[in-house]
Amino acid sequence: MSAILETDGLTKRFGALTAVDGVRFSVRAGERVALIGPNGAGKSTLFELLGGGLTADAGQIRFDGQDVTRWTPMRRAGAGIQRTFQIAAVFRSMTARENVQTALLAAGGKAKPMGRAADALIDEADALLAKLGIPADATRPVSELPYGDVKRLELAMALAGKPSLLLLDEPTAGMAAAERRAIMEQVCAVAEAGRISLLFTEHDMDTVFGFAERVLVLHEGRIIADGPPADVRGDANVRAVYLGADADA
Repeated sequence: MSAILETDGLTKRFGALTAVDGVRFSVRAGERVALIGPNGAGKSTLFELLGGGLTADAGQIRFDGQDVTRWTPMRRAGAGIQRTFQIAAVFRSMTARENVQTALLAAGGKAKPMGRAADALIDEADALLAKLGIPADATRPVSELPYGDVKRLELAMALAGKPSLLLLDEPTAGMAAAERRAIMEQVCAVAEAGRISLLFTEHDMDTVFGFAERVLVLHEGRIIADGPPADVRGDANVRAVYLGADADA
């Protein structure tokens, strides 16, 4: 299976601090990959590099065979890279439907979520909301939605861009265990149906080892492990720097 995302020697420095240090990895088409590591490991910086929010000091990012290292976030989104954030990036004064309509318009190159163009997208917006399990809340302001539905809405907005790669930054943060499992099951089902690759960061290890097909471990800006979940869980170095000596093997 070919790689949809590849990094080679990816490096980002902030003064004397090297936050991402020569990172090299790949994500195959349709694959689910988790990125884990202790606080300060460089995960957020790496995600910003992949999404285009930061520019690399060295190295290369290739997406679907193209060098996208210097591309803007908008250009990457248009090419098929969509992302979500630790704090959901949604318009809280708008309804859930209007948020998705806005994302659909943006994906089509239109800036304003008003008028006939938006009205024509109601069915498509509602279909995306239904896919994520929140159709009944389409006309409610986002400020009234439960936290889990806000995270689902952000995912629906990302899907509006018809991605082939989704970058999910702590998609289950702040959720109870049952809700974490429910949203990840939805995410994985949608990704599998659309042949969408997933790269996600996560601190909850049940989520990581329950849903990832491969796990990358970042420590002090470097990848120290890359492999199947069982192998990574049993890796002595990973246990020492992150999982802990008492982690289940």
